[in-house]
Amino acid sequence: MTSVANSIIEKELARNARQARSLRPVQTPRLAGPPTPLEFARHVRANLPCVIAGVGESWPACTKWRSRDYLESAMQGRKVTVSVTPNGLADAVVEGRFVLPFEQKMPFTELLDELSWQHSHPPPAWESGQATGAPPVYYVQSQNDNLGSSGDSEFDPLLADVPRDISFATAALGKAPDAVNVWFGSANASTAVHKDHYENLYLVIAGVKTFVLIPPTELFCLYEKPYTTAHYVPSSTPIAGDTIWSIVDDVPSSTTPWASVDPIQPNVAAYPLFRHCKPVIVTVSAGEMLYLPSMWGHQVLQQEEELEGGFRAAIAVNYWYDMEYGDAFCAVGLGVRLGRAVAGIEEWEAEDSESEPDVD
Repeated sequence: MTSVANSIIEKELARNARQARSLRPVQTPRLAGPPTPLEFARHVRANLPCVIAGVGESWPACTKWRSRDYLESAMQGRKVTVSVTPNGLADAVVEGRFVLPFEQKMPFTELLDELSWQHSHPPPAWESGQATGAPPVYYVQSQNDNLGSSGDSEFDPLLADVPRDISFATAALGKAPDAVNVWFGSANASTAVHKDHYENLYLVIAGVKTFVLIPPTELFCLYEKPYTTAHYVPSSTPIAGDTIWSIVDDVPSSTTPWASVDPIQPNVAAYPLFRHCKPVIVTVSAGEMLYLPSMWGHQVLQQEEELEGGFRAAIAVNYWYDMEYGDAFCAVGLGVRLGRAVAGIEEWEAEDSESEPDVD
């Protein structure tokens, strides 16, 4: 593609992003209480995020999970699957690869100890093949319906403390959530920017979550491309400060499409399209729920708080409702692909058949 064509496409993508920005509220709406199904359906149709107060007021989790005695009594010594990294970056681009966390099972009470300890021990600078000199970062972030109603969840003892769905969302969307996930973490762990094909309802139970949101019309600024998939691998377990961490490519080899830009610290010289991006920052405190619309890019930072029993944690539950696929989904995909063309990123997605069905 010629530089003139690239310039024209970039100009039109930027104009489209500005126009969409002008049609959204300057501030993310904050609702004083749960919306009716009709009110929520309007937010979904507009693809607009909002923060909702009062959703969890009647949830046992919003009081009980803030007590260490209750959590330990309910979990009864169970082990849970925890993502472990040397640097707090799971599912992220590190050293030119898309790196997944090391996973280990650990007693739930030990997890609470580790999360509390991390408050005063931020992760140090680290490179593959080195020891960090500090314990690793732990985060419950499996996103596999780990709080679902299947009956075999590690968190089964906590199921009764949260509803199986969000009533106004289920009524508005006409479906149950595909997954219900619980999150236990600390400020040392963050989530790299990505997008999901879900209507996401995210309730903070303890701590504060900061969402860095990228509107769908600005996803072209993120330089999404395939990265070799790899894992963090510790030299030994149990993991300690002198454990050497390496990044090891998966076998057989595979790739994962992921954003190249960190919206918090963007390298605009390397990724000049990002100058067209205006991230939306939304802070969600304990007791508040964020409606995160499908196809919005989001990076998530968190701050834990001190809770009853002397432990510290950031705790949340989210509900994923599958999106409706249609023209809007295709339009977002077109913008992302045009951005890749302008950036010179080779297209990897399989082409659809160009033939159209016969119409009588």
